[in-house]
Amino acid sequence: YLETLARLNVIFIDFIKSKEDLVEIISKCKFFVLPSTYEAMSMILLEVASLKKGIVCSDILENREAIGENAIFFKSGDSDRLAEKIRFALDNEEEMNNFGQKAFNWIKKNRNWERITQSYIDLYKTLL
Repeated sequence: YLETLARLNVIFIDFIKSKEDLVEIISKCKFFVLPSTYEAMSMILLEVASLKKGIVCSDILENREAIGENAIFFKSGDSDRLAEKIRFALDNEEEMNNFGQKAFNWIKKNRNWERITQSYIDLYKTLL
């Protein structure tokens, strides 16, 4: 049904097995949409941000925790708001590019292995 509604420039992709294919696909997109209602820690948001792509995603806590405030958020489960945010992203390419750069800078600072490792070390020291 969705395919009948989609424009010719919309591509529906099956499961992506290789990291190289994933990076290639994401690097070619204008922006990334993640309308999830539940996530543990969405690694895909970090991968997309590392490629400096703008993100439209649901406002669930897990997404906000993963990417900070560096995306266009919509109320989870609200398809009208999702459509509105996608329209915004399509009409504001430069702003989406800015969001992509901000997300990249944010994850570089807040989601790097040195910082994560130090957080675990500090936690273990506190527990001991």
